Amino acid sequence: MPPRLCQSARIVYLEESGKILINFTAMAYQTTAGSTEALGFRYQILVDGGPILPTIPAVMCSPTSGGTALATTAMPTLSVGPHTIQVIGWAAEGNAYTVSHQSLTVIGILE
Repeated sequence: MPPRLCQSARIVYLEESGKILINFTAMAYQTTAGSTEALGFRYQILVDGGPILPTIPAVMCSPTSGGTALATTAMPTLSVGPHTIQVIGWAAEGNAYTVSHQSLTVIGILE
């Protein structure tokens, strides 16, 4: 199944190259369970359309119906100019998850 957008993109413009801080947090809830062998929700942070560490490979978890906290921090080094930052998430076939209380924070340039 292709990834589905789970967080609106943020556009940042850097006037100098350097390291930025990206922090993503959310709550994921299992709403439909398919096969127990196929449980799993995956997500990645993308910068300019490509995945970045530490979400290579994609972060995989198995949220419960009661909710599971998601949190990832990344610190990529980016060049001067505009950059698009977003988070995508997708479920294993036959499963459905609700993702809520999402926060995508971008801070930079770090020294």
